[in-house]
Amino acid sequence: MIKVAILDTNSSANKGSMGRLDGMIKCLDETIPGSQITVLHRYYDLNNVDLKQLGLKYPQIKIKDHPWFMERNSFVTTGFHFIYNTLFFKILNKKRLLTEYDVLIDLNFIEPEKLVDKFSLINFMGVLFVLLSLKNTINSDKPVVVCSATIGPYGNFFNKLAKKYLNEADLITYREAYSQKYVDSLGVEVPKKVLTGDLAFLMDPINKDDIRKMISKLNIDIDDSFIGITPAAMANSNFSEETNVKLLKDISNFIIGKTDYKIIFLANTYQDVELQEKIYNSVEHPERVISLPFDYSASETKSIISLCDLFICSRFHALVASTSLRVPSIGLVSYSYNKFHGILGEMMGQEEYLLDINDKFDYETFLSNFQSKILDILQNKSKIKEDLTTREKFVRKQVLLNGELINNLLKE
Repeated sequence: MIKVAILDTNSSANKGSMGRLDGMIKCLDETIPGSQITVLHRYYDLNNVDLKQLGLKYPQIKIKDHPWFMERNSFVTTGFHFIYNTLFFKILNKKRLLTEYDVLIDLNFIEPEKLVDKFSLINFMGVLFVLLSLKNTINSDKPVVVCSATIGPYGNFFNKLAKKYLNEADLITYREAYSQKYVDSLGVEVPKKVLTGDLAFLMDPINKDDIRKMISKLNIDIDDSFIGITPAAMANSNFSEETNVKLLKDISNFIIGKTDYKIIFLANTYQDVELQEKIYNSVEHPERVISLPFDYSASETKSIISLCDLFICSRFHALVASTSLRVPSIGLVSYSYNKFHGILGEMMGQEEYLLDINDKFDYETFLSNFQSKILDILQNKSKIKEDLTTREKFVRKQVLLNGELINNLLKE
């Protein structure tokens, strides 16, 4: 039996991160059937609701503590323990914790250093932790796969470290073309570097009967027609929180005034819950608006998105969920432009419906274009759904390629 360890240090309260982990498990189940999968998670805790839900969905997997990166009660304490474990990795002989596995899958390369257009200590430390964590994984003397990654740009400080440790991996797969070009520019010469796709495309919604039970508890009438809206608190400096709230309030009022649709607000990460409430509380005719509680799993949230005829979204992985469900979508892009345009624009063919918020942002011009896109999609949603169906089949094959490449690596 092949034993696979998935090392994941991403927040379990981020439904995009949980979607990627869910997709990785499904990918391995389909391409290496019968393998024994263990998730080594930074946020592992007996009371972690998100990981419990994942364990219930996939009862065949094991979920354990990450061997050197465990979440503590503060960022400083977490960082201290990580640095200590990294510095004394060989002395503590932690490599013995990983000897039982045939392959180690690193899921931690998901965001570049510069998420927004200003320096952030947390982002800086995040990249440092990702690179040092890869170093520890490589030191375990097992085949290492950097899987479905977004890599760079890091800047000169991290480029040498990235080149050094990535060159020691056995396989690198990317989820968009930008990362592939960036890693090549660093001089990384790993023989196997392949463009695949984002793992979250594989995450399934819950079954239809459970969807009906869930929405009945929320007093949602399944026969109504919905437009979903997911905001994002993370944005560049051209897009203040005040402007963010105003834009989605104005768009919501436009939808209510021009169509018969009801609106569902839903957050895809804990960081956006407060912003969601601010927008919800500012909208006219609240009887036409539903604010979804945050305590649903990534699969359940994806199931709610499946009820929508149009999805408006500022969060990347919520757009992955909607487009994989063939729901016509508009993406508001105010961070990680390479990721949005590379995956949703190029792979899913939705470039026309990605609206950039950048240094040329003008509110009235943007709002007018936004409103036109909504009306255009509602008139042409059948054709867009057909195109998304074709694209989704292609992207699904690309994502499953991750598992096929891992299987080939093990055979070699």
